[in-house]
Amino acid sequence: MQAGKEISDGLCIDLDGDSDLDLILTVGSYKYKKDDPVTGLYFYSNDRNGKFTLKEFLHSPELNPSSIAILRNKSFPHPLCIIGNGSYQGMYPITASLFTASKNGSGKYELLNTGINTGQVNDIMIEDVDKDDTMEIIIAAEWMPIKAFHVNSEFQLSDVTNNYFETNENGFWKTIFFEDLEKDGTPELLAGNLGTNNQLTASKEHPLLLYYDDYDRNGSPDPIIAYFLIDDTYPFPPREDLIRQVPMMNKRFSSFGLYAKANIKTLLADSYEKAHFLEVHTLENSFFKMENGKFKRYPLPIDLQVAPIFSFSPVDINADAINEILTAGNMTKTKVKLGRLNGNHGMILRNDAGQLIPIQYSSAGVCVREDIRQIVKLKVPGNVVIGYLSTEGASHFFRLNLSK
Repeated sequence: MQAGKEISDGLCIDLDGDSDLDLILTVGSYKYKKDDPVTGLYFYSNDRNGKFTLKEFLHSPELNPSSIAILRNKSFPHPLCIIGNGSYQGMYPITASLFTASKNGSGKYELLNTGINTGQVNDIMIEDVDKDDTMEIIIAAEWMPIKAFHVNSEFQLSDVTNNYFETNENGFWKTIFFEDLEKDGTPELLAGNLGTNNQLTASKEHPLLLYYDDYDRNGSPDPIIAYFLIDDTYPFPPREDLIRQVPMMNKRFSSFGLYAKANIKTLLADSYEKAHFLEVHTLENSFFKMENGKFKRYPLPIDLQVAPIFSFSPVDINADAINEILTAGNMTKTKVKLGRLNGNHGMILRNDAGQLIPIQYSSAGVCVREDIRQIVKLKVPGNVVIGYLSTEGASHFFRLNLSK
């Protein structure tokens, strides 16, 4: 369909009311420059025989889509597309605002820039969290808290995060997933983050920081991560990486000794006070439990902190009518100083009356070492097949054995 293009997300949905599933694909990634003509939304129609034909393409100079979800509402004449964005090449961490797309009077989709900054969006979920027949838009993004929005009949969004979350804790949120673990009618929220098995640290008291500005005046922001160490905040990049990014720093820090003594304020000098910055308060893969009407965050067990989690999937692997939670993720394309974050080989969470208990992947017959971005459940005649899909390297498929 889109050979050679970077497909960031996709949805199967009946777009034309003919009772078969059509397809929406989003094309966007960090490899594209601003206003690249291929970035945008691709709408494909299904001819009922499995052949998809491109019917519409939506593009905007600001659009670099990273995630999409569909909001259905009784008061809406048509489904509403919610589109999150990532950064263009050379522009990290700057992103476009959240977009929506809806049909106009002539039946064609139109893009609308909401003007709402949601950061580097990795996942969007639509869920009636409080069971009041009003759907919430829940967004997971980097350097941001998990956010919640309502949309009115005029397709205008309002931020209702404080109505649903006890605290706003910024993270590198990779994915979100709702599951009623306690079977009480109220879903819990699982959220994938970077994990804690790395050199970075983050808390409300001492957040991980990202300072950015165009320090070398070349038209692109220069992001510099800083973290708290012992008694001060220091730049995280090694000297050679920083000088490669901002060559002018070589004159000020001509030796490793000078660089080793520099805190972030010394590093940025006159630029410190006016620099833009973002924060992360937790790196923990987490679950959120509804308490007193709001989600309260708890860390997942330590076994699940060994690597980033990019996907959760509920599967009843032992035929006891209670779903276990499959997890997957990993990041191997990292800087040398951070190291490979690839310790999750398919960890599983057993749900014991709402308590999440880790199961070693080996006991379930699963071993996946690649960077996995999605877990899917496939129904084939006589079997259930679990697929671990990788963007780099091999994907893996396992047949679910329900015999006892």
